[in-house]
Amino acid sequence: MEKTRKALEDYGIDYDQIIVRGNAKEELLKHANSGKYEIVVLSNRKAEDKKKFVLGSVSHKVAKRATIPVLIVK
Repeated sequence: MEKTRKALEDYGIDYDQIIVRGNAKEELLKHANSGKYEIVVLSNRKAEDKKKFVLGSVSHKVAKRATIPVLIVK
């Protein structure tokens, strides 16, 4: 996270780093849809079960239900 923070600051990009407890999908959506943000950037990892999803369940749900653009990076 430190490397990402430094890169964002070096490029002059405003960002919020939020740490919350709870269901990841619901917490991300609550913040994404709050009207405070312009974009959500998420990293992707494979779902832990044996199903072959292109996106993990968290990133998939956020991408489908967010009211702002979502960028998913590997």
